[in-house]
Amino acid sequence: MLTAVVTGWLAARRMEGMREADGVHLLRSKALLLAEIARPSLRGPEDPTLQARLRALGAQGVWRLTVIRADGRVLADSQTPDLAAVGPHGVEREELREALTEPFGVARRQSDTTRELTDYVALRVQENGPLLGWVRAARPARAAESGAAELRQIVLGTTVAAMAVGLLAAFLLARRLARPLSALTEAATAIAGGDLGRRVRVQGVRELGDLAAAYNRMADELGARMGELAAEKRELGAVLSGMVEGVLAVDVDERIVLMNEAGGRILGIDPREAQGRPLWEVVRLREVAETLGAAVRDGMPRTSELRRPGRPRDRVLRLHASPLIEHGGFEGGGAARGAVLVFHDITELRQLEQVRRDFVANASHELKTPLAAIRGLVETILDDEAMDLVTQRRFLGSIRSQSERLSDLVEEMLTLSRLEGQGAQLPSEPVDLRGPVADAVEAMRPLARERRQELTLQAPEQPVVVLGSYEALRRVAANLIDNALKYSPIGGPVGVLVRATAGRGVLEVSDSGPGIPIHERERVFERFYRIDKGRSRDSGGTGLGLAIVKHLVQGLRGEVSVAEAPGGGALLHVDLALAGLPPSA
Repeated sequence: MLTAVVTGWLAARRMEGMREADGVHLLRSKALLLAEIARPSLRGPEDPTLQARLRALGAQGVWRLTVIRADGRVLADSQTPDLAAVGPHGVEREELREALTEPFGVARRQSDTTRELTDYVALRVQENGPLLGWVRAARPARAAESGAAELRQIVLGTTVAAMAVGLLAAFLLARRLARPLSALTEAATAIAGGDLGRRVRVQGVRELGDLAAAYNRMADELGARMGELAAEKRELGAVLSGMVEGVLAVDVDERIVLMNEAGGRILGIDPREAQGRPLWEVVRLREVAETLGAAVRDGMPRTSELRRPGRPRDRVLRLHASPLIEHGGFEGGGAARGAVLVFHDITELRQLEQVRRDFVANASHELKTPLAAIRGLVETILDDEAMDLVTQRRFLGSIRSQSERLSDLVEEMLTLSRLEGQGAQLPSEPVDLRGPVADAVEAMRPLARERRQELTLQAPEQPVVVLGSYEALRRVAANLIDNALKYSPIGGPVGVLVRATAGRGVLEVSDSGPGIPIHERERVFERFYRIDKGRSRDSGGTGLGLAIVKHLVQGLRGEVSVAEAPGGGALLHVDLALAGLPPSA
């Protein structure tokens, strides 16, 4: 639109200039014609018809024709009937003065006669050198202005028409372009909203068709890339969910960007609620924040270890933090974008290390005690040649007792080693639990009578058929009863109970001893572990009985646990699957 207006204005100016030039050219033509008509009157006697001829010529239009002698007298004028009233015309008039030096004198000024703005063209008339006078053609400027106005109206109308046509064409073209562009915009918005299957069809405009094709190719590639990313994300999620180690990732501002279920479980945090929150706000463990912060700041892996208080025992965690480095690394100018922390729960490892250390120490001590006693007794007998027979027999009896204890200790260690070497399960068959338990009770009655302890057995009349091994069940019951007799005081009762409940076969042995503290109950099944070490050794225990019970019961796919007896003391509970029913997990 602006181009059309500017073009029309320039065209109007150009045409006005051409029209003015044409007007001046026409005045010059009139002046040349008038010079030939007026030359005889300027050179010789005046022609009396000159005035009439000029009036006739001037009557054909708006022209004013004037003939002026060199002395300034007007000989004829087409628009002045009374020449006497016309004053002299001389070089004071611009057009006449210019005509003296130029081929034509041109001027636009107010006429002294008509008082109108007039365009003048003057031509000097000479005869062999001397100036005879001037002829002058003139016309009112309004005539030229009228033509210019008409011309401007024509140009303006043409411009307006061209603008209207241009606007209509632009509107139609815009509509033609707007529809595919709108379709492209809607498709782009849909894809931004997650609709990766949206495509565009554009017809007609070749360039927009190419754009739509490129857009569709981009959408196809974007959909493929998003599919790959989604698949990688699912794979990563599956890997992280299947890890037993905890994983925690933070950005450069130490905000949590990722945490798997194991990490949330170890730290006691919901991973979904922790997403996007600052690490210090979610994790209150100083070692975690320090390890991650050091990895982000220094760009170097960091490893540390922490002990997290918990029940029934503390958890020991090993932390390994690795920085997420941008391309180039620290030496190449990269920077850490965050860090990933992996939690390794090494509680069981530390516990096994402690058990191993305790086992070595306890086994050495347990073996050393009877060996030292035997050595001391033998050396005493050998060194004392005058020892009487009664004393020797008493010393030899002690040696035999210590040898038996040593033999029992070695035998139980070998038994425990065999049980661990056999794997998780023992051969099993349907066995009435009452039989092996009754045999174990009868075998332990002499020890109970010796300690004046009451050993009782309660069993149902109906069989309690469990899946197990007769000898293994007898050994379990015997070890539990032996342990209960040794920890019960002289004259204290020991109870044995066999029953079937909720599809399970149960064996319970209760004593009247001091009981087992809650924090010690998980450790009583460890090898050589004793609550009262001095008393246990005095009673002749090896410290392996309950460890053997645990391995035997686990080999029969059962469970063994410790609780408090109703009347005080400890209650050992063995749970086995009944024959024909699935064992416990």
